[in-house]
Amino acid sequence: MTLSFPILLLLFAIQNGVVLALVYLDKRNAQKKARRIPEVRLLLQGFLFGGLGLWIGMYLFRHKTQKPKFIFTAPIFAILQLAFLFYLYTKI
Repeated sequence: MTLSFPILLLLFAIQNGVVLALVYLDKRNAQKKARRIPEVRLLLQGFLFGGLGLWIGMYLFRHKTQKPKFIFTAPIFAILQLAFLFYLYTKI
């Protein structure tokens, strides 16, 4: 069974929305001094096709913008994932 490109795009959008929400929740929890979302979980979610949501969330919520591992990995994840989607779009 193959997935059509619109379905892949929808899954990509959902995953990025989830990661964006996680970044927001972590920022809010940081402000309230509540339990935080581990950095490794945020990075893993970004790696699993949530790079764009992670990258946007970092700057939209001003969160993790001083952490080198986020500064470098979020844009790399996003660019590679968008390139992969473009590749699939041209091949499907």
